[in-house]
Amino acid sequence: MYSRRILLVLVGLTWCWAGLTSTSALAQSTHDPDDAAEVLDYFIEALGGEMTLSGIETLTQKVTYTGWTEATSEFSYKDGKSLDLTDISGTKGYDNLYDGEKWIARTPHSPAKVVTDKESLQTKEASFDLPTDALRLREQAELMEVVPKDEYADTEYSEMVCLRLKDDEGMNILRYFDPDTGLLQCIERWVDQEGGEPRHMQIRYFDFKYEEAEGIMFLKTSRRTTGDDSFLDCVYSDIQVDQPVDDSLFDFEVDDD
Repeated sequence: MYSRRILLVLVGLTWCWAGLTSTSALAQSTHDPDDAAEVLDYFIEALGGEMTLSGIETLTQKVTYTGWTEATSEFSYKDGKSLDLTDISGTKGYDNLYDGEKWIARTPHSPAKVVTDKESLQTKEASFDLPTDALRLREQAELMEVVPKDEYADTEYSEMVCLRLKDDEGMNILRYFDPDTGLLQCIERWVDQEGGEPRHMQIRYFDFKYEEAEGIMFLKTSRRTTGDDSFLDCVYSDIQVDQPVDDSLFDFEVDDD
């Protein structure tokens, strides 16, 4: 623990001494960025920096959901793999694994399968609960574009910087970042209605609040909605950094059928 703190202090001093000018320039550029990579670099910096995040060996965290249903999720991260074990109202659950390249999902009564369904991929790719998710996003920078501000000028996020993930699957995931702090503030997932109807928002994650622990910015609370009257309040707890995590948690036997 102490060696980690010393490392974080040394890393912080190094970045402060060598990168102050470039950091200021990056912060300024995120008010009117040219490309997604600038925004994601600033986001990673705001969470603790690339050296800190990439140096995390293991990470675990719990999320409790209250609102239209009661649920809990236990998140684990190790060696670039992320795992989400979710239990909904004690009656059903599901597991999601990102193995560093693809998403794999399973339920108690179904074998694990590689996720290929568009809507399910939207759900997985919108993941944001762990700070290490920012590293996955940075790898996708070429699949993202900066959204012109006139497209969301009449929304509550008009002062934010918006990135759109739109790959060959047409996922249409929007992420809003605070241009001053660099932190992610809202995610919107969009789907296309059948029959040529206008797009409509399927789900929204918003009202992000952060707190610092171990030199890293973690989410403290957030909200989710699938409609005006359907809310979930999310509270994050039990953060553990670089503590033992069982490798077998990440062993999903995939059904190829």
